[in-house]
Amino acid sequence: MVFELTDTLISDIVNDDYEIRMALSNLFYGYEEGTLLLSASPELLEYLYGVFDEQRIHRIINYLKKKALVEYDVLWQTKVVLKNADLSCHEVPISFFSKTSAIQPPYLLCENLRDTKFFIQLCKEYFYDKYINTKNTIGGGGSGVADCLESIVNRNDSFCLCIVDSDIKYPGAVDGGTYKAICEKHLCPNSTYYIYKLGAHEIENLIPINYICQNIKDKEARKFAKRLKDIDNNGDVLLFYDIKDGIQRKSIDADTKYKQFAQTIYNRLNGSHRTKSFDDYIYSKGKKTNIFPQLCPSILDTFINDKGVKAREFTYCEYLRVEWSMVRKLVITFLCSRQNNPII
Repeated sequence: MVFELTDTLISDIVNDDYEIRMALSNLFYGYEEGTLLLSASPELLEYLYGVFDEQRIHRIINYLKKKALVEYDVLWQTKVVLKNADLSCHEVPISFFSKTSAIQPPYLLCENLRDTKFFIQLCKEYFYDKYINTKNTIGGGGSGVADCLESIVNRNDSFCLCIVDSDIKYPGAVDGGTYKAICEKHLCPNSTYYIYKLGAHEIENLIPINYICQNIKDKEARKFAKRLKDIDNNGDVLLFYDIKDGIQRKSIDADTKYKQFAQTIYNRLNGSHRTKSFDDYIYSKGKKTNIFPQLCPSILDTFINDKGVKAREFTYCEYLRVEWSMVRKLVITFLCSRQNNPII
């Protein structure tokens, strides 16, 4: 994360308060050790140079003076203020950093560790962001994410980015289980955590359909996936189609709007040439549980373990650009850090 030391710290209180000086020391050491980034005005750095006697901190401040006006490619910088932090403006009080837990790499909390690997891989390999600290990744175990996030927030001694599936099966549907469970916790808003719900059914929907097609073993399912690509209108199908399970009879029986989504797919696939209604099509499937097929249940593992996949797989996939961009920006905002090289 980027912590902006604000000029509110130019105060006699800083010079007199041991806890504040300890908190500043922790931030400087965290910067030196590559767990965070700092920004500050030249005036503040000059003031803090006089507050500390330690040569190590003087060395860090001198290094920072060369970097003080650098602009970082993040969504926001977390402002470190003397007191009375505004929680709605990404501010934290300096006293928050008096514990060393506050300067550890922020948590990246997802439903499982495969999700964290995907998001980090997306950032590091396909958007060329090298300096992100990935030491604190957590898989919360589906709906267990809500309990895990609640524990981190209630401890109030570290930072956390939480990314979860929406579990939305069609455009305009209500949120699914994991995000709903988080909302039901009624966590107190503060500047130490951020929750991002994917604008897609689940993480598999963020993998380009071209790559998915390449890895579908069943010939008919692969043919169906290619047809889905042809009928998609800026992601209105591909962002929500269940890659792992397909569209199941029991699901459309339980939700008339989901049935309408399935019918839209059927109508687009068959166009003006369709000879039977959607209900007749369902009837013709007999006792089969899937109305439309699963595509590739193991695609996330395949992608993570594929050392040969290239960035070009991501080049021409317009309907995913908003999601990729948002995930990248959030991961970089929380996990960016200084390259861990010696400060001389």
